[in-house]
Amino acid sequence: MRGFSLALMIVIAALVLGYPAVSNAQLVLYDDFRSGVIDPTKWLGTDATGGPGNPTTEVARRIEHAKLELRLNQYGLNNSDSGTSGGQVRLAVHNPAPITTMQAAVTVLSGAALACPTNASATVRSRAQIVGSFFNDGSSTGTGDRTGDIIATIQKVADATLGDIIQAVISRCPDASCSSTTTLSVQTFTTTWAPYHAHTLTLTWDAANNQFVYSAKPVLGRVETISLAYSQTDSAPPGLNFKQLSVNNSAANCNGSRQHAFMDALFDSVKVNP
Repeated sequence: MRGFSLALMIVIAALVLGYPAVSNAQLVLYDDFRSGVIDPTKWLGTDATGGPGNPTTEVARRIEHAKLELRLNQYGLNNSDSGTSGGQVRLAVHNPAPITTMQAAVTVLSGAALACPTNASATVRSRAQIVGSFFNDGSSTGTGDRTGDIIATIQKVADATLGDIIQAVISRCPDASCSSTTTLSVQTFTTTWAPYHAHTLTLTWDAANNQFVYSAKPVLGRVETISLAYSQTDSAPPGLNFKQLSVNNSAANCNGSRQHAFMDALFDSVKVNP
């Protein structure tokens, strides 16, 4: 009997150590948007939009029926068959440094990404994201230099090739401006999304175990969890520390025609670690 009890204690300890330091039950409400306006003491809104050649025609960041709505319609260039044109609408927390877990209920109302038949190499997609930078791998020269910043993302994606999926991603900034990122690790959930169906998405930096932990839970159904390990040194703060909700679209550049990437998403019940 004593041997059985000892074995049971070992199993329980292993299970506890295998989970992130903060469970969903320990999270605290950051904002439920019930005030009807975006609270300036909590949030900062920013955008990244195209120009005349690759216009961003719709950008919305507002409270709609006690939920945050982020909406973006991005067009690609019509004189190129290479690459994509990006646009973003974002809402970032004011004090991101203490946040190691961020959670929100995310509902995509509509999402589309149109491929270009003569630009097969482009990754064309629209995305509703919880995303943040968590540490630097030692490559940065200091605040403002984003080289080596490690970014984690959980996102609902409308992909021109892969369809409507949910992904967990780790990426790295390759230069000081981080105008683009290098994907270090990505995994697709078996859970998929459909318009008007909410999922509670959670992103956690589990530094003790050198991993990021992601979970997706539908309103009715079981939670699915993905853990992505990293090997980079994680003791330095990021050159730009941010934690945010965003819609981030990549529209196909397409010679002779105009393609677009569109997403309209709601975010609610934003929670963070205490």
